[in-house]
Amino acid sequence: APPASGGGGPGPVPAPQPGQQPRSVSLPDITSYAARADAEEEKRRKRLARNRASARLRRLRKKNLVDSYEGEVGVLETSLSKLRSHRWGVGSDHEAILEALSMDRGQQNIDADKRRELIRGILEQQREQVRNIAECQLENMVLGMIAGRDDGGGGANAASASA
Repeated sequence: APPASGGGGPGPVPAPQPGQQPRSVSLPDITSYAARADAEEEKRRKRLARNRASARLRRLRKKNLVDSYEGEVGVLETSLSKLRSHRWGVGSDHEAILEALSMDRGQQNIDADKRRELIRGILEQQREQVRNIAECQLENMVLGMIAGRDDGGGGANAASASA
């Protein structure tokens, strides 16, 4: 006869179903442990995927910021070279100095062709940034849908089904 409960063991062993072998009392049922381990692994995979998407977005933002700084450095270097090339105290060429000093965060007078080229470059950077952000948002949306499906349907469907 199986040992009575309260002896520190796993408790009474249920009678085997027809066609099944009786389970050993010394071996615990590990299916619940395996299910718990699978759930933990799935949570870990989702967290890692979210972290990857977040890190990717941070890298893209940093890249855009660095590109912006590099553009500003170029403008400052141009102004600095104009100021260095000016012969101080000789002549009355105040226009060159005014032009070099009149830049407001890179907004100095430039010819139309150069302006168009700069605008094209800026627009291309913006398009790339929008594409990257849209791609990250799509990736986050897919991850959210996967997480909702794995949690039993999740999202608004689960909320409306339980109401």
